[in-house]
Amino acid sequence: TAAVGIILSAFAVGSLVGQIARLQGCRAEPDTAERLLDEAEADAARRVLLVRLRRGGVAAGLLDLDLARGGAGTAHVILLLLREGLQGMGLGAELIRAAEERLRAEGLALVTLAVCDENPGARDFWERMGYETAARVDRRVNLLAKRLDPGPNP
Repeated sequence: TAAVGIILSAFAVGSLVGQIARLQGCRAEPDTAERLLDEAEADAARRVLLVRLRRGGVAAGLLDLDLARGGAGTAHVILLLLREGLQGMGLGAELIRAAEERLRAEGLALVTLAVCDENPGARDFWERMGYETAARVDRRVNLLAKRLDPGPNP
C-alpha cells in the first residue's frame, strides 16, 4: 500500500538465504534456498530484486526473475517471496506492478510463472494481477502468463 510502500533494487542474493521457505507454493527441499541463490548468482540472465520497506529500509522480500527462459522478450518468475508478517498488505501487488514496469522499460513483453495446485492462494494472487493460465505443465502445476502492454510512446 502507499502507506507502507516499497523500494525495489538489485541485491546480493546471498543475503536472504535463511528466509526462503518455499517456491511458488510447491514444497521445498531443505537445500532449496541455497541452490536457488547459487544458481541466480552464477546466471547473468537472472534478475533478483530486493523489496525493502520505505520506512526503515527493512528487507520485506524478493523477486527472482529468469530473462532467458521462454525466449526473447520473456521474463519468468522463479520466486516471489514476502515475509509472512507483511503479506496481505498490498506489498506483493505493488512489487509486481513495479517489476512489470521495469521489465516493460527493458523491452520485455511477456511474464510467465509456474504455480502449484498446493497453493491456491498464490494462484488467486497472480490471477488478480492479470495473469492467466497458459498451459498445464503436469498434474499439479500450471503455467500462468501476462502480456505487458508496451505503454505510451515517448
